[in-house]
Amino acid sequence: MQGSLRRLADISAQGLLFFLILFSPLVYGAVHPPILALLEVSSALIFLLVILIGLGEGRFRIFSKPLIVTGLLLILFVFFQFHSPFSASVFLPGTVCVWATKTEWLKLVSYFFIFISVANLMTSRSRINRLMFVVTATGFVMSIFYIMRYFGMPAPRGLINKDHYAGYLAMIVCLNVGLLLVPMGSDEREARRSPPHFLIFLTTLITASALFCTHSRGGMLSLLAAFTFMNVLSLTKDALRRKTWIFVLTAACVLLMLSWIGLEPILKRLFSVHVEVAGRYFGGRVPIWQAALAMIRDYPIFGSGFGTFSCLYEKYEVGWTSARYDHAHCDFLEFLCESGMVGILLIAAVGIFYASQVFRRIMERRDPFVLGMATGLSGALAALFFHSFTDFNLRIPSQAFLASIVLALLLNVLVLRGHSSGIPVYEVLDWSNLRKSRIARGLVGCILTAVIGFYVTTCTMPAFADRAYRRAVDASRLKLEKPRKVLSFLRKAVALDPLNAKYHFEIAGFYRSLGEPDNALREYRRAVELEETNAAYHQGLAWHYASLTGEAAQAELHFTKAIRMAGHNPYRYRSYALWLMKNGQRERAIEEFRRAGELYPSIRSSFPAGLDKSGGLGSNTLRSQAG
Repeated sequence: MQGSLRRLADISAQGLLFFLILFSPLVYGAVHPPILALLEVSSALIFLLVILIGLGEGRFRIFSKPLIVTGLLLILFVFFQFHSPFSASVFLPGTVCVWATKTEWLKLVSYFFIFISVANLMTSRSRINRLMFVVTATGFVMSIFYIMRYFGMPAPRGLINKDHYAGYLAMIVCLNVGLLLVPMGSDEREARRSPPHFLIFLTTLITASALFCTHSRGGMLSLLAAFTFMNVLSLTKDALRRKTWIFVLTAACVLLMLSWIGLEPILKRLFSVHVEVAGRYFGGRVPIWQAALAMIRDYPIFGSGFGTFSCLYEKYEVGWTSARYDHAHCDFLEFLCESGMVGILLIAAVGIFYASQVFRRIMERRDPFVLGMATGLSGALAALFFHSFTDFNLRIPSQAFLASIVLALLLNVLVLRGHSSGIPVYEVLDWSNLRKSRIARGLVGCILTAVIGFYVTTCTMPAFADRAYRRAVDASRLKLEKPRKVLSFLRKAVALDPLNAKYHFEIAGFYRSLGEPDNALREYRRAVELEETNAAYHQGLAWHYASLTGEAAQAELHFTKAIRMAGHNPYRYRSYALWLMKNGQRERAIEEFRRAGELYPSIRSSFPAGLDKSGGLGSNTLRSQAG
């Protein structure tokens, strides 16, 4: 009976894993709270099933101590950031937004669950082949969808951003090439079950063509860099050296397909990298990177808190644009902003330990199956690595989820029927004593179930809060419900996710419209307390203080804080100027209007009557009134 339960748990864990592989890229990369919660909950359930299987078998596989210890230290560091009693500063660890850091920590834990689960589930060639087939087949379907949309046909959207689409497809192309490098006769039993090389080659061409149709420069260049890396790696092994023609043939056939589709717009886009890097508006990287470097100067040691780049960007942006950037468009720079030198050293340590394990074992192995798979998996990681210099694929849950699978799968492939010297890739925990004792096994199972249950609850609460908030927004916009009903939805969102400053800010505005100033003041203060770097929250609180008798000093304090948190936003200066005009401080108001006009000349059309185009007073009469 126990054997049957273990088999059921094993099938369930694999089924959930395959479901996430198919599902996560199709639903906008799992970036929306309900889908993200589903991914996190499913990863926790997979991990729990894997633990229960390990308890039944009396053994559990973990990674070597240097790798697992540094990985856990990174997770604990992020955990401490949002539990620290301090706000982030130069010398103190913490976060400028607890909610954002907590959200990123939950994601990080889910990727760890998947990493460990794949290490324990995919331990044979048949299972590795099956998982690779599911991943590459999903990528092929996604590429078909994109090509359909490229030619104007209706198809599911999948990933929202074309750059992330390209990053995802680059990994799939490399995995397909790895399958092409595996000889069909390397395992007779698996050869009958595996798809023929011609079919794999065809899917590779279509997937690569879809990638180039995205016109993502980072995606195209990262694929070319990954191809070069894989080619060089294959030249170091005798078993693969004779197959370098596969890279040449694949590149030539992709070029032919692109010539048929239309090569000119792709080349024009590819060779306009300098425009992308230097452009000020909507896509230029350099201004974003300059803002990131300014953040690093203020939070050099411990960072501002994982996930808080968007909370600070407005404060450090170089000049003002209407675009809002939630990420640095460079994963490594963003990690340095948010985790400081401590966090980046931990990330680097994980990467160094992992890479040393991988390359040492690639050099030791001779098995064609192992070498072909390892080359494809290494190429997928290389593509992600190169693309991370110009984008934020690792902050998209579906991409990070796939990367976790590939990381674990590569180590699994390299230890198939092989022995090596040095630090072992895996260490097996002996749970035989637990297996003999039903009480101990049951106790451990209950504790783990309780911990996983707490994690699942923590993941799902924000999703339910988001649903309540969206119902409130829809009901308010369409006027389908009475105001008190809308208020009940907002209260539910706040109760379910009390650390989310946005909900407090929105409910404060609603209280204000209902004529409940005390409740509005309480919620505005809470929003500012939870996210002190948000200029809009300070401005909202300032206007509320402005509506209260005897609170002019508090109003001015928060108007100036809003400007301090968004020094290049002309609308912050305009709001302050309007308040100053209302309070009879015309000279100061004129100065603030002038600053707003310098930052954004078009805003001058919204200045009050009597102000000339330069932001100063227009007529002599008005000048005398101001005096």
